[in-house]
Amino acid sequence: LKRDQTRNIVLFLLKILMLGLLLKCFLAAWFGYAFYRLLLREWIGLLRYRLQSIPIDFYVPVAGFFVQMVTDGYRKGDANFAQKEEIRKNPKKRLILSNMICKPLLILLDPALIADFYTKQRMYEKDLEVLFNVSRFIGKGVVFAKGERWRTHRRVLTEALDFESIKQMMPIIIEITCTHFEKMLSERHFQNIDIMDEFQNITGDIALKNFFGAEFSKIQIEGVSITKALAKLNEELMLQPLVSPFSLIFGVKSLKAGITEYDRKIQRKIELFHSLGQVVIDKRRTLAVRPNEGEARRGDILDRILNYNAENPESAFSDDEIIDNCMTLFMAGMDTTGHLLTFAVHYLLEYPHMLDRIWNEFTSLQVDPANITLDDLAKLKYLDAFLKEALRMTTPTIDTVPRVAKTKHKLSDITVYPGTLVRVGLNAVGFRESDFPNAFQFKPERWLDEEECLRRGTYAYIPFSAGPIHCFGKYLAFIEAKVILLNFYSRFNVARSSSDYVMRKTLRFLYEPLE
Repeated sequence: LKRDQTRNIVLFLLKILMLGLLLKCFLAAWFGYAFYRLLLREWIGLLRYRLQSIPIDFYVPVAGFFVQMVTDGYRKGDANFAQKEEIRKNPKKRLILSNMICKPLLILLDPALIADFYTKQRMYEKDLEVLFNVSRFIGKGVVFAKGERWRTHRRVLTEALDFESIKQMMPIIIEITCTHFEKMLSERHFQNIDIMDEFQNITGDIALKNFFGAEFSKIQIEGVSITKALAKLNEELMLQPLVSPFSLIFGVKSLKAGITEYDRKIQRKIELFHSLGQVVIDKRRTLAVRPNEGEARRGDILDRILNYNAENPESAFSDDEIIDNCMTLFMAGMDTTGHLLTFAVHYLLEYPHMLDRIWNEFTSLQVDPANITLDDLAKLKYLDAFLKEALRMTTPTIDTVPRVAKTKHKLSDITVYPGTLVRVGLNAVGFRESDFPNAFQFKPERWLDEEECLRRGTYAYIPFSAGPIHCFGKYLAFIEAKVILLNFYSRFNVARSSSDYVMRKTLRFLYEPLE
């Protein structure tokens, strides 16, 4: 009996030792994987570029260059300080080598490299690890479509935002703009206001009404307009991977699992917006075009896509694709134009003589800003130059959507390895002295010199990206900005709430004022 008891005790102890050994092996494997994923992988990637005599400009473990930009926003007053400083110190700087989200990162600054990159898009794919959180919201839209499906999305959406389409949108743009400013006046809501918030309310309403129709733009969520609710969700989706410890350990895809209440709350918001979009689509289908009408009743983008589906059933958009494309256009239309307008007002406060010149040019047309046409806007050359310069100095989207190299290839003389993130410095490229003399000076007149404009290459100024992935909504953004700016200054005198205010620029969803 004693021998049996002794044997059982020994077996039990052996099992404990085996379990301990297995646990140690598991923990060692897990820590080894974490070390490779978080540090070793990017070190190996960076070493490959060091062997090509490319210096590592910035390195922060794991998060990388994103941390550099956020830190510079607080310490230097400009989240894009590092890129612009590299250009200032070395005007012939071709690229920046850093890391981001555990991968080596190349930020292209040389127009020749950028041109080569745009012609070799087949060598890249969008980095779903970096963009996964955004893909949860708009993953079926044009941003994440591939191959022939991507070409179909771009073709339909580009046609929906061509000159004739924008011409049809003009009454809505003017109506929403004037209504918003008149409401501010009637409520005496024009002191100590957040001007970017006001501009985004306008551009968001314009986007929703032009894309989804009036029925969607009137929806409120938890007491706030759907425009503000969508803007808040955009910001949360960008910040969530950085504030969740699980995303760093298990990857961003773990966020969809809803481990924390904060993650589950964001998932509920995504599902809510998609369900609201589905309601609008279903309602619109019940009001389908009668066969003898021949044309869409409303002419908004939702109607255009539904009409396309009726005419092209073999390549029809699914409901999820329709919703995600409309949400994509909303995010781009609201944020980019709202930020451009905010920076424009900042520069007009810095250089009041430029406002005088813009207003003198406008008054020479002898038209009411509430009745302005596209032909009138085309005559405002200095306003156009001013907005181009504002975009050059403070491009809201400072880099392109990150793309990861699929195969080993060359960009000019530089070998790019698989797994490398490549981005284009959309803002920094506009500070090259060879293309923009006195590049750090705000100088709209540079855009009035036709010879100087022609001398610059195609890729010297690309605030809306370029090549096959350029922003097809850039013309609409400029038209909206001009209409809103003219109607704003026709009603309000503008001054800073603090005389010692100095704009500091940070990076959230886009490049924007810190305060």
